[in-house]
Amino acid sequence: MSFRRAAPELSGRSNRTELIASLQSVTSQMAPTSCLSLSVDGVPLPLSSDTAAIPASTVKILVASAAIDVLGADYTFTTRVVGSAPVDGVENGD
Repeated sequence: MSFRRAAPELSGRSNRTELIASLQSVTSQMAPTSCLSLSVDGVPLPLSSDTAAIPASTVKILVASAAIDVLGADYTFTTRVVGSAPVDGVENGD
């Protein structure tokens, strides 16, 4: 890196460090189940990167297990689609 380019690079690193430090007060007030993703110029900021999180796939297994226990294995969800009658077989929405 040339001397001319060192100042902006160092300034950018310093600004990111200050931003991360100032955001710690915000992230510390968030619920543990919350998610926050920030980036500067496309580079993700390492907010709470040392905090372990439960993978969503694990939570889905727990929810599915509880649903089967409460609703039963044969339960079927019903989804209804409601709208005006289609014109010439095409539904444009409203």
